[in-house]
Formats: sequence, structure tokens, C-alpha cells
Amino acid sequence: SDVYLVGDNITVDYIVDGNLFICANSVTIKSQIGGDAFILANSLNIEQDGYIFSNLFTTSNEVNIKGVVYDVYALSNNLTISGYVYRDVRLSCKNLNILGTIGRNAFVNCNNMSFQTANNTESQETTNTITANSSIVGDLNYSSPNEISVPENVVKGNVNYSKSSEYSNSSFDITVPVGLFGKHGIPPVNSTVSARPF
Repeated sequence: SDVYLVGDNITVDYIVDGNLFICANSVTIKSQIGGDAFILANSLNIEQDGYIFSNLFTTSNEVNIKGVVYDVYALSNNLTISGYVYRDVRLSCKNLNILGTIGRNAFVNCNNMSFQTANNTESQETTNTITANSSIVGDLNYSSPNEISVPENVVKGNVNYSKSSEYSNSSFDITVPVGLFGKHGIPPVNSTVSARPF
């Protein structure tokens, strides 16, 4: 059955045999989610033993995916993928770090994008001798104010770039009053995420 959670700091360390809905300040997932996960939070961590069998939909200031997710739809300021996404990612964020694997295509709108290379550094710069640990098995379709140098062997398919403006007048803010839902009168804690729609 579906699970609905509201609070300050929430950890899901039990199997959810259905969809998961969360509004919180901090969210940690350390178990299997059988359906979709809908998460509105300041920070979201999918730990290494976290496994979302379907889609992750999230608006969060900070997102860290260390586990496994089927598809990712995210609006965030800072997003890191060090785990495994089975299929596609559709992301709008300020900073994107790809340290793991995207099994199919990536559709990204960002200011900055970095990758993990064999010498264990995150960099947008590369030479022909660098082998990347990051992997996008399909295409990378991205828009950014400036074209980003993608290390060799990161993208197995095509890299398609379109120019976009910096987050400015075209941006929109989402404020999450997560503290309103805490126990014992916890004061509001607002998280503002600035990003553009796809």
C-alpha cells in the first residue's frame, strides 16, 4: 500500500510495497520502494541500499543518489548521481555531478556539470588519455549558458547541446515550508530552489 509521510527528518528503512509520498526537511531512503517516490524536501539522500523500483519525482535543494533508481525527474540546486539510474534522467538544476551510471538518456538543464574520471577527480576538462568512471549509456541532451567539455568515453551515444541563459528572469523559485509540519511547534525552515522548466 502507499505511504504518506510528513515531518522534519525522515528515514525510510523499511520496504514500501507501493508509492511513497514525503514532505520533509531531510529525507533518507535506505530500503526498497516498490512504486514511485514523490519527495519534496530540503535534502534528499538515496543511500547505497536504497532501491526505487519505479520513478523518483523530487523538488529538493540537495539530492544525492547513491543507490538505484529506475527513472529520475528532479528540480534541484545541487544534484549528485553516484549510484545507478536504470533508464532516463530529466533534470533541471544549478550544479550536476555525474559520478555513477545513467542506463539510458540524460535530459539536463543546468549551469554546471562535472564528471568522475579515472584519476578520481571531478572536472569539466579532459584530454584524450582520460578514461571516465561516469557513464551515460544513451544520449546526453543538455542546455547550459556555456558548452561543457565532456570527458571521452562518458557518453556512449550522442552529445547534443543547446545554449540557455543563466538562472535569472526566466527562473522560478519554489519554497518548501517543511518546518511547519514538524512536531512540538518546530519553526518553518524554507528551502528555495531556483531552476528553469524543461
